[in-house]
Amino acid sequence: MNSEKKQQLQEIIDLFDEAELKIKEIERLCGELTIPSLNQLRYVGYHLTKAIIHDDNQVVFDEELKCSKNHAKRAIYDTYEAGILYLLEKIEDFQLKTADSSQTINALPNYTELCVKAQAASDFLQKVRLEKKEREEYYDKCEPHISALKNVYHQFKISVPIIKKLELESLNSEKKNTRRFLVTVFLSLFGISIIVFLKLYFQQQ
Repeated sequence: MNSEKKQQLQEIIDLFDEAELKIKEIERLCGELTIPSLNQLRYVGYHLTKAIIHDDNQVVFDEELKCSKNHAKRAIYDTYEAGILYLLEKIEDFQLKTADSSQTINALPNYTELCVKAQAASDFLQKVRLEKKEREEYYDKCEPHISALKNVYHQFKISVPIIKKLELESLNSEKKNTRRFLVTVFLSLFGISIIVFLKLYFQQQ
């Protein structure tokens, strides 16, 4: 086997290693394996073996190598897609739970910007599904989206106790204002009653 073919095989191995690392990364994130990605890696090995067996046939070798590379790229894409969908679900859950809170924007001044990033990742997946291209062609365009979503989810997650604290403080403040208002009204009515009483008293004298 010549050096050019060895280099081609090394490219497949590098993609395989990258896919394996991404699968482990997303497994830690989601808590489960991405089965479609594992299936793609199985095909990587299958076509890679066929390429090596047909080392003496350049046409077959190139075709099998191409298939192997595409499956490796698809494994990476499928892994990232699973991670993006998981994070979008978590982000949506946060948005639903805090939709009625007036304190979200106080805890997260950049809330709108974070939502825009989440929407961009969602739009990306939608675009891929609508495009007629194979998904493996987008394997190297996923990482910026998942990195952005990790950051969004992290900020949303750490803001939860802050939002609850602000809501409690706001509630306590409202109770104090209500009590102050009631006391003021009571004192005002009491004062008016005293004035009326005194007027009636002096009129009778």
